[in-house]
Amino acid sequence: MQNTTSAPSAPTGHAPDAAVIRNAKRQLEQMIDANPHTMLLVDRQQRISRANRAFLDLTGLSRYDEALGHPLPEFFPCRDTGFFDRLFSDGDGYAVCENRVDFPNRPQRIVRFTVIGSGRDTEWFAVMAHDITAESNLDCEREQAQKKEAVQTLMGALMHRINQPLTVIMVRAQLMQLALERNRIEPDDFAQSLRDIMKLTMDISRTLQSMEKPVDYATEPYMPGIDILDLERSGTRPDMDTYSKALVDVFLVALDAHCPGATLHANRTDAFAGFLAEKAGWTPEETTVARRCGFFHDLGKIGVPDHILQKPGALTHAEAETMRRHTETGHDLLRSFPLLQREAETAWSHHERYDGTGYPRGLKGADIPQISRLVALADAFDALRYDRAYQQAMPLDQIEAIVRTGRGTQFDPDFADILLSCHRDMDALFAEEKS
Repeated sequence: MQNTTSAPSAPTGHAPDAAVIRNAKRQLEQMIDANPHTMLLVDRQQRISRANRAFLDLTGLSRYDEALGHPLPEFFPCRDTGFFDRLFSDGDGYAVCENRVDFPNRPQRIVRFTVIGSGRDTEWFAVMAHDITAESNLDCEREQAQKKEAVQTLMGALMHRINQPLTVIMVRAQLMQLALERNRIEPDDFAQSLRDIMKLTMDISRTLQSMEKPVDYATEPYMPGIDILDLERSGTRPDMDTYSKALVDVFLVALDAHCPGATLHANRTDAFAGFLAEKAGWTPEETTVARRCGFFHDLGKIGVPDHILQKPGALTHAEAETMRRHTETGHDLLRSFPLLQREAETAWSHHERYDGTGYPRGLKGADIPQISRLVALADAFDALRYDRAYQQAMPLDQIEAIVRTGRGTQFDPDFADILLSCHRDMDALFAEEKS
């Protein structure tokens, strides 16, 4: 629940904070430097801005200044001259493709390129290059393989399935932050980037769960007399709890760094929503859904710039409009997953008001989903009871007066009555946190 009022003023845009942009770019460059695999930062013209030691080793260069400012294709000569143009054309996501590279004075190599962008108008791309020649020639070398190689292949496959998506997640998030602070990313691009990150997160979760709880140890032939474990056929299908945990672990950590206190707010809104649902006589299953809706309700704030989320005073008209879009961002992010539809709807409608004056759709009364009406009250209680960047915590008596005043206008009257009858017991759920 964010304060979106301000003195009348003309809508103004936000001038990018140069220090924030420099810091985000510096963090990305540090990630590139520390990566043990070949990784580069490249601009839209495919010129290299940053390179790491692994790049020098792969290309045979001796100094970084031999590469900086030069076009990427110069160091990866491919017979297909249009290869990199096609690879970089998918700037709104990430693309993976392999090609044969004729390095000078060396045998031809097969290189897998991963290009990561943050949107159609992205200024920077992160590029990873991995020499997979040995992997591609594995069939020719099988007759000389040993059992030790079978184990190494299994572990390599497992770690690749974790490390590659994890690296993409980290780089994609950093590029998104750069684009966000520069106001260079469109809402559709941002939503797609978040969906990509969620998919990669679930891929990691699926791999780990497959190894932790195999339903069967299925194997496949590796070489005569040797079989290795098939990761896909041995694994189980993750349930919703596993998916949810993976999503929460990644997104709330990111949101908490972006908006300090977001995790605590999510946990408390979860608990308050569950408390109200129980008092309303909901079934355990419905109460669980209410808690999960409360936990996810502000996920869309990951798409709001830091300077707005952490602003201590009132927001300008333009900043308020940006803040309000977090409901749609959260909805677009969560609706991609069939088992999170009610959470998606709650993220979209938890700022609707009972009298129809809320946002983003101006829904009224029973047109607002019931869970959204309940979560809105739980969210408001927490926002008023605990310190925020823009206001100090209020005493219970003052909150009680606000809820009474908002009964039937801002809040569903039935849920407001429930809260007013037990707000002190609800407040006691986190008494230690305030002491």
